Amino acid sequence: MSGTFRSGLTPGRLRTSLPAEGTGGATRFGAFVLAAPRGAPETLWRLAEPGETCLLWAPPRGPRLAAIGEVASVPWPHDAGARDGQARSLLAQVGMPDGPDGAGAIPCLLGGAPFDPDRSAGAFEALGPGRLVLPRWTWIDDGQAARLVLVVEHDRDERDLARLARRGEALLDGLARTADASAPPRDGRWTPPPRSAWHRRFERIRSALDAGEVDKLVLAHAGRVEHDEPVDAADVLARLRSRRDAVTVFGIRRGGTAFVGATPETLFSLRDGHVVADALAGTISAPAGADPAEVIDRLGERLLSSAKDRREQQIVVEAVADALRDLCTGVDVPARPAIRALGRVVHLSTPISGRVRDGVGWEQLVRALHPTPAVGGHPRDAALRLIAGIEDEPRGWFAGPFGRIDASGSAHVAVAIRSALIRGGCAELWAGAGIVRGSRPDAEFEETLAKMRRLRAALGAPA
Repeated sequence: MSGTFRSGLTPGRLRTSLPAEGTGGATRFGAFVLAAPRGAPETLWRLAEPGETCLLWAPPRGPRLAAIGEVASVPWPHDAGARDGQARSLLAQVGMPDGPDGAGAIPCLLGGAPFDPDRSAGAFEALGPGRLVLPRWTWIDDGQAARLVLVVEHDRDERDLARLARRGEALLDGLARTADASAPPRDGRWTPPPRSAWHRRFERIRSALDAGEVDKLVLAHAGRVEHDEPVDAADVLARLRSRRDAVTVFGIRRGGTAFVGATPETLFSLRDGHVVADALAGTISAPAGADPAEVIDRLGERLLSSAKDRREQQIVVEAVADALRDLCTGVDVPARPAIRALGRVVHLSTPISGRVRDGVGWEQLVRALHPTPAVGGHPRDAALRLIAGIEDEPRGWFAGPFGRIDASGSAHVAVAIRSALIRGGCAELWAGAGIVRGSRPDAEFEETLAKMRRLRAALGAPA
């Protein structure tokens, strides 16, 4: 990063530029938009104060965001009893951005939730039950320019405004001076998940499949990378982004706990009433050390000709399409899956699209779609009961929804797979595999290890 960036913020400007409270509805906050250096989103995490909430959202297309601080939040709409519209209501309380650089920097909420809100304790407890955060500071890079957005409450006194003005100058200076590159990963000690436990759980799933309780169940577990010193989550995010392939890099940090990942799976994106969901299932991987360019075509053909993998993927396609038909018109389902290659791991993928009916928002979509059979199983309720009984540790935020909601009503929600929980010098790497009739326990176990490779490398424990 280079260049000189000054906020121009003063306590007086902050005070006089805040929209009058109550204008435009029930305005409680003012947004200030500042020209900022372009660069790496995780840089903002390095400038966070101790204990400050940090969030990151870097999709393969569209603006990249990083945020620190928390002005307000709303609960994640987990179930049908949730109160819809809370996110929209909170965003409506933010006054229009001030300044010439405000275009494209509309306020947004960032956050996520556990896979199963009833089993969200354990190691993930510090992240909470799931919520969407209105950040204090949000850095946004839309590919052309970068901005730093500050959200301020109307009731801040002069001392608070002076502190925020100074912080703005310090953040812009830090963003301009901090190098994008992360430190090389230190050597980490890798402990894989136990194969014996996998086989034991696999047999319980096989019995459920034979009895007709489920058609598919996703079994998940975690390995571990350990260091003698604390792991810098910002460095891990930088390494995950360095591959620049079609994944969404995401992260959240609260206190000493961080959850980060690089997911290939979109639960849905919603823009101008048009929704697209991703049915991603069916996986094959090349051995460690193989040249991806030489094996992708061959592996893709094997997937497309595999009855087992096509059946596994079709279960996901049908469930996603059925969920969208209840909420949309003109649902389009491609007749044949596409091949998605991510390094040495290859998937079957089917994008399913439609136009939402009047009155349908992102909350209804997330409840209808999560969890898809790609990360849970089918039928959903039976699969969730089996997962709770079979997996010893709660999944926490692994395979949960994570994304961005903005003031225009647009939403982009990913599935938080290929992810790790970082606490101190220890990182738990999570992955799962879909089990259907014809699945083999060792092959599915090796598939989960292949899905952990990228995170292992980012944590200094390459395969």
